Amino acid sequence: MGIILDSLEFKDGYKVLDVGCSTGSLLIELRYRLGDKIELVGIDRSAKRIEKAKKASKGLNIRFEKGIVENLPYEDNYFDIVLSTFLFHRLDIESKKRGIQEIKRVLKPNCKLMIIDVGKPIGLYSKFIGLFLRWFYEFKTNLHGEVINLLKENDFKIEFIENITRLVGTINIILACNVK
Repeated sequence: MGIILDSLEFKDGYKVLDVGCSTGSLLIELRYRLGDKIELVGIDRSAKRIEKAKKASKGLNIRFEKGIVENLPYEDNYFDIVLSTFLFHRLDIESKKRGIQEIKRVLKPNCKLMIIDVGKPIGLYSKFIGLFLRWFYEFKTNLHGEVINLLKENDFKIEFIENITRLVGTINIILACNVK
């Protein structure tokens, strides 16, 4: 949570989308920390997780909807910030491409996208873990840095990448700007 709050500016009236929001814990925490000054929206492909998110956030004015990143049900240039935590390693390469294109479409020009996910291994331990993760097709493209490549191909300006080593290997924290 600290890296999100430290890296992004949440202005009054901002609209924030969490793609692959799961049970909504990130948006619930943002609501508690930031109050009602911003609009929070979460989308996830699992109806079960969306129902859990709605129950957990009752009374907090957060909108949760069933849907997929590859076909976002929002207007062009609607959001000021898009967040994604541990979604992209679950997508095949075509879904990653389409998802990034859809994020670009709904994100306003010069606004921010933050992706936190499994990334290209850095260091001996992460490379060792990567040997096992490569057996899973979806992980494989993340391990080759494809998310970063797809962002660049879709005219996102990479503002920073932070790499953290955890049990699952290297975690990338990517902050990108939609330069349209």
